[in-house]
Amino acid sequence: MNFIKNMKMKTAGTVMALVLLAAAVCIVAISLYVVNDVGRIGKTWERFDKGVAAKTDLLSELRGALGYDGVIHHFTNYVLYGGDEYIVRVAERVERARKAIDAYEALGANAREQAALADIRGTVARYEEAFEATVAMVRSGAGPGQIGRATRIDDAAALAAMDELLQELAGARRAAAASVYDSVDDVKIFGLRSALVVAGLLFIVIVSFLWGNRKWLVAPMLDLSEAMRLLAEGAGDSEVPGVDRVDELGDMARAVLVFKDGMRRNRELQESQEREQEAKEQRSLNIDLLVRQFDANATDVLETVTSAASDLADTAQAMSATAERAGEQAASAAAASNQTTANVETVATAAEELTASIEEIGRQVVQAASIAGNAVHEAETTSSMVSGLAGSAQKIGDVVNLINDIAG
Repeated sequence: MNFIKNMKMKTAGTVMALVLLAAAVCIVAISLYVVNDVGRIGKTWERFDKGVAAKTDLLSELRGALGYDGVIHHFTNYVLYGGDEYIVRVAERVERARKAIDAYEALGANAREQAALADIRGTVARYEEAFEATVAMVRSGAGPGQIGRATRIDDAAALAAMDELLQELAGARRAAAASVYDSVDDVKIFGLRSALVVAGLLFIVIVSFLWGNRKWLVAPMLDLSEAMRLLAEGAGDSEVPGVDRVDELGDMARAVLVFKDGMRRNRELQESQEREQEAKEQRSLNIDLLVRQFDANATDVLETVTSAASDLADTAQAMSATAERAGEQAASAAAASNQTTANVETVATAAEELTASIEEIGRQVVQAASIAGNAVHEAETTSSMVSGLAGSAQKIGDVVNLINDIAG
């Protein structure tokens, strides 16, 4: 049933129109069949009207031509009363009887009807012959009794023939009525069956349409509407049904899927921005901690440098005092050297002492020079460290300002 699921609404409308057209064609065909049956009933009735009914009318005409106001009636009046008008009336009634017999035969008569018509025709011929004889006898002056005895005609055969025709017509009428009734029953049965078939087809079409509409249109639309509601409420992980359809609902589902993907990307972007913001805040906290640690370390270093500078000043003062003592000792040595010129022994003794003093002074001078060199080196190192710390502090301040600008 995937072809129904993937059917475009325009195509579905065309299919439904074709189904309704097919149902209409079936109804028209059934109607034509019913009309044909009605026509068949009409033909049966026409045959009855042109056959049995016409024969019945002709038989009534024949009875009138022979009975009251007919041949026998005017024949008797002529015998009793005379008068040429009765001659004319008898001739007219005889002609009417013959025409009725001929017309009856023309409509088609079976063997029994033909035999009955022959009996009636013979009776009419006998009445005609007897009337001619009666006219001659009346004109010759014969009386009614004499004429009656001379022209007596036995019409029992004609009466029996008419009864036979009546029975035949009654049977034909019953057969025609049965045929009409059968045709009507056939039409009724066919019409009822056709109505049931058409009603069944329409029921199947309507139920199929409603079921298919509910299954392949209404239900998917409700599912899609529910998915859209969930997306509107922020449930971005909800499934979008119908994206595999190729009809209009599939187009709508794919449009909703695009909307869902956009929501997902926006949510991911928002989460990424939140993570970046958290990372910035964490970096800011880390930098603040580093700055505080640097401040503490810088304070310690500055205190150490200050202490080292103080120690260096003390060392310099000590070196200055040592240098002064060395100068004093050198002056004393010079004075002693001047005094040695007077006394060689004294000079020798003084020279030894001077040599010892000079060696001690030299040693102290070397030591003072070493201490001064170390002090100078330490001063240079301390100055370099202070300069480096100042540069690092400046760089850290620049980094802090840059981070504050980024975080702001």
